[in-house]
Amino acid sequence: MRMMTLSAVGLLMACGGKTVIVEDHYYSLVLEAAADREVPARSSSTEGLVILTEVVLPDFLMLRNLTLQTSSNEIDIAKHHHWADPLDESVQKVLIWDLSAQLPALDITRSAVADADCTLAVEFDRLHADSSGHVLASGRYTLTRNEHSTRHEFDVSQPLRADGYTAAVTGIRQALAALGEAMRPQVQGCVVQALRAAGQIQVPASRRAHAEPDASSR
Repeated sequence: MRMMTLSAVGLLMACGGKTVIVEDHYYSLVLEAAADREVPARSSSTEGLVILTEVVLPDFLMLRNLTLQTSSNEIDIAKHHHWADPLDESVQKVLIWDLSAQLPALDITRSAVADADCTLAVEFDRLHADSSGHVLASGRYTLTRNEHSTRHEFDVSQPLRADGYTAAVTGIRQALAALGEAMRPQVQGCVVQALRAAGQIQVPASRRAHAEPDASSR
């Protein structure tokens, strides 16, 4: 048991010849999000289906190590602080939770379904803390309906409430919550347009009257 414990930590030799044990730490973005997750009440039928097809991260964020941006172009990779799960999968799950809570009438999933009303893909350029005490989340997301795609840029900055990697994970979770809130009207609008194009939503007569010129004026 003692050997198994020691194998889970790093051993460093100090200058004075003493052995310093540096423990490895593991962090879960999903557990952080689950702590304040609100599960929406769902009816037996939903008003639309959205698939979050993928979350794309840059290579340095695909590592299991947490990262810190220390200058305009330098990234520090933590040696003893790791993600417990692949970050792209965790981000995808958390965004689905957030959007589902904000849009309870919609079925938002990552499962591949052929008849989805809209698909959503998110690409990050940044999703990490920096040395100024902020979490930076920037990139773009693409909504697609009936082979028509629209791309939206995002740039979120979330101040950290404390020092350390635990606070950084909390800040990343808060940045994702802000991103989900910003995406909400666009996702909802995509589904409305898809259902309207399919004839499942009727345009109100008053709106059609404004959209269509009167025959006597032609």
